[in-house]
Amino acid sequence: MDNRYIVVVDEQSQKDRLDRIATNLRKEGVILHYRELNPNNYPKRLDNGDIGFDEEKFIEDLNNIPFINQVDVFASDYNLIDNTLKGIHVITSVS
Repeated sequence: MDNRYIVVVDEQSQKDRLDRIATNLRKEGVILHYRELNPNNYPKRLDNGDIGFDEEKFIEDLNNIPFINQVDVFASDYNLIDNTLKGIHVITSVS
């Protein structure tokens, strides 16, 4: 079996779609490993009391994906959090 690795960053879960793809690939002899990250799952309380985006924790979790250095496909929505996080920023944050 051949292994393939995908990371998906999106505000909407793609689990059902990825599971269907994984099932079809398995029939072809490919094991699909994937991780999803939803930036909306990274809130933090700002000094002014508002809720903001915890970029540090998000980037840490992204870089802690066990297969991050073996990724075959890295998919990200372009506009993840208005005026805060763009897909290109996510891609360039991978160390």
